Amino acid sequence: MPVLPRAAATEALVVKSRKPYLCLPFRDSSFDAIISRGVLLSYVVDPKAVLAESHRVLRPTGQIAMDAMNWIRGRARTISRGFQMTKDGPAYTEFFVSSGRQVKRIYNLKEDSPYTALASQYRSCAERPKDLRKYAVSTTKYEARLFTQQELKALAEDTGFTDVRIAPLGQLTYALRSEDKTLKDFVVANRHQLSRLMLLLGSHLRHGSALHLFIMA
Repeated sequence: MPVLPRAAATEALVVKSRKPYLCLPFRDSSFDAIISRGVLLSYVVDPKAVLAESHRVLRPTGQIAMDAMNWIRGRARTISRGFQMTKDGPAYTEFFVSSGRQVKRIYNLKEDSPYTALASQYRSCAERPKDLRKYAVSTTKYEARLFTQQELKALAEDTGFTDVRIAPLGQLTYALRSEDKTLKDFVVANRHQLSRLMLLLGSHLRHGSALHLFIMA
């Protein structure tokens, strides 16, 4: 989690730790800002405790910026299946929503499996292959909490934050699903500038279609 100390406003102190976030090794009112990307609030056991600890180490005039996964309403909760290449090699993945959580299953596959070519093409599929386990090296399951805009705002206010704003993020991901390779390449090459543009236009975009919500207070 990157944080900005007052003494060095142009530098960032990056905290990388496997210890629980609930015990940040800093005194009260130590920082001017806390910035966290990677939907931290969706993965921690106690998101309220995370925000409370963040509030503790911020100065009274400090600011926070964090993102979380959005609970997109009005959509059919179908399972998304497909092959992709990961840092561990070819894999088959499944996404679905259950009891307010996004569930992701990853099957890491053998390099010589017949599905490696599909993974290199990031191909989707309608059904899980019946012989998938035959080629699976390992399986991993992840769960992430989903938030509504109202839930996230209330959570921040309950932990002491004021002037809470929620901006929609993640709409650019839809462009990556396009069959237009030129469009996908453009989005990937300009993702940082486009993300800044999305934040600037946040008040004009629909929260209901955003994959992530960005909280600022």
